[in-house]
Amino acid sequence: TAHRSLFATRNARDVTIERLMGDQTSLIVCQGRTHQMNTTETLLYRGGPAGLTAQPLRIPSHDAVAALVARQPGAHDTQLLIVNHVAGRFRGDVNAYIYLGGPDGFRPGRRIELPSWSAPDAAVADFNDDGHADVLMVNCAENAPWMDPGTFLYWGGPDGFAPDRKLVLPTFRAH
Repeated sequence: TAHRSLFATRNARDVTIERLMGDQTSLIVCQGRTHQMNTTETLLYRGGPAGLTAQPLRIPSHDAVAALVARQPGAHDTQLLIVNHVAGRFRGDVNAYIYLGGPDGFRPGRRIELPSWSAPDAAVADFNDDGHADVLMVNCAENAPWMDPGTFLYWGGPDGFAPDRKLVLPTFRAH
């Protein structure tokens, strides 16, 4: 126990110990997804006489499942292969966009963003009969059903839509 090194990891999928640079042994830890992201990082701790480095080199990876080290015959340098599984956000909490037209047409920066969770459908109508269009955002939380926030009804008004001006309907996996 006197010669052990402690290090933090999250959802470790694979651990590899290899000589990557000369005589220096490194510990490579592939980390899987979190409850929010498939895209995480693989940790590379360099070893030395005092143990592992305090801070790892953080290599972007995507729900990594394996780390492999290869050397060309006669070559001094090594190659590190990280096997990725899937990338991006896991929860599906990606905003829906309302693009606002203008005299010069539509512009990417001229939009309203409304939170949604893997929304498979939406409807626009005046649900409260106040003369302003409202947006019903149907959420199914497809990849994270345990986090399903329900269906959102965004109330429109004279100033348009606002993400915090909504009614949450208690639905589960709505389509």
